[in-house]
Amino acid sequence: MPDERAIPPRFYWLKRLEDEKRIPVLPVYVDSPMAIEGLRLHVNRSDELDAGLQGSGRKLTAFATRHFESVTSPRQSADLVQSTKPAIIVS
Repeated sequence: MPDERAIPPRFYWLKRLEDEKRIPVLPVYVDSPMAIEGLRLHVNRSDELDAGLQGSGRKLTAFATRHFESVTSPRQSADLVQSTKPAIIVS
């Protein structure tokens, strides 16, 4: 049996809750190398996702909230920890 892994698209739920106005529009930071890699895998293979997750044209459409950012450096991560601004952090 091949090595198969599934990473559920948690970002999809954040976008959905935001779109339905069930959570406020806040910056969403992805502060985890594993989460960033998982998102990259979803985006690169978006044609294999359910039709509702495929987006329209832009591959990241199904996952990206209005203010979506990947944290890619230790400095960015430290700044995020020190920030007092409201945000959602996926780590």
